[in-house]
Amino acid sequence: MAKPSTDSSADYKLSDSLGADAVGEVFRAIDKRTDSDVAVKQFASWTHADPEALERYSDYLKALKAAPVDGVPMIVGFRAENDAIEVATELIDEATNLAAYISDNGPLSVEDALEVCSGVLDALSGLHESDLIHGGITP
Repeated sequence: MAKPSTDSSADYKLSDSLGADAVGEVFRAIDKRTDSDVAVKQFASWTHADPEALERYSDYLKALKAAPVDGVPMIVGFRAENDAIEVATELIDEATNLAAYISDNGPLSVEDALEVCSGVLDALSGLHESDLIHGGITP
């Protein structure tokens, strides 16, 4: 995973990568204003090319911030300027990447798999009840 640029975030001090997907990478960070731990997703440069998509995503984040959903990290910041897009959320420190967990511990038991699926479905249900749709799922 890419190492964050030290000057790539005006509001957050970025450190370890927590994961990446097709549109960006998430880093553990410290909010420079509040000195609190957060997760910051920096979006890949190709995502900046479509102003309409950026506006839709900005509207989605505003709606999610206005109506928090259980199981979805609370949004604490959003910035889209100077060819940089980043979203900061509360850091769920006890969260474990499912692939890493399985790699370390082997396959989930049926009961554990049902618990993971139930949590994901509860969060998706909450989003849909708020008329919000989520494109990617990373349990």
